[in-house]
Amino acid sequence: MNYVKKWLKKFYDMFLSLSGPPRQIALAFAIGVVISFFPIIGTHTLIVLGLASLLRTNMPAMFLGSWVCNPATYPIQILGSYYVGKTLLMHRDLVMPVCVNFETMLSVGWEVISTLIIGGLVLGIAVAVPTYFIVFFMVEKVRNRKSNRGADS
Repeated sequence: MNYVKKWLKKFYDMFLSLSGPPRQIALAFAIGVVISFFPIIGTHTLIVLGLASLLRTNMPAMFLGSWVCNPATYPIQILGSYYVGKTLLMHRDLVMPVCVNFETMLSVGWEVISTLIIGGLVLGIAVAVPTYFIVFFMVEKVRNRKSNRGADS
């Protein structure tokens, strides 16, 4: 439990230290959340680096958003992605792999990977939309509180 508290504190401190306009931070964070639903472990950092450079957006915020995928949330994300993708693509007899990394990607075939990618994209967007607004209002609130403290002194 102590580890979780330390991790959450570190995440919160990093979140507070983000610079840039609130809309840019919120958008980059939300894009990071979508990336976190990409099912292949080990690719999130590369995708963040590429997209942040391409979109010229707030890379630290995008990294923080991509951390939604972590050992505690990954099983839920992968199962949700699998079932949403399977439903949307109407795959009946599809067997889901236990772990999706580069090795299993080569062995399970495109049907499983496409199911996970489509399901992950749908779930990622569904989570990212409210995340954008939550992050935007959190950044605004924290910055207003900081500016009010500075005005009081």
